[in-house]
Amino acid sequence: MVSFRVSDQEFEQLQTASEAQGARCVSDYARLALCALPSVPGGQLKADMELLCGEVRQLRDDVHRLTQLLEEPQRSLRQSPSGAADRNGTLRSV
Repeated sequence: MVSFRVSDQEFEQLQTASEAQGARCVSDYARLALCALPSVPGGQLKADMELLCGEVRQLRDDVHRLTQLLEEPQRSLRQSPSGAADRNGTLRSV
């Protein structure tokens, strides 16, 4: 047995949907809707999660690398003896 609570508004929405689908009651409608959900085998879900985690790690590394590339010219300008920068990092002529 599966039981869950819904608000009055959610129940009305379910009741309207169940009548539109020709279900005898909200319970029948909910049972049919839940049984129609695609099932994912446990092994496939684990493989999908591992793939997703790897892609997120790669994305994090790429963002880190891009951040370093964008910040490098600013560091070079601040450290360059040919151009002096004020406290805000703005170049000024010497």
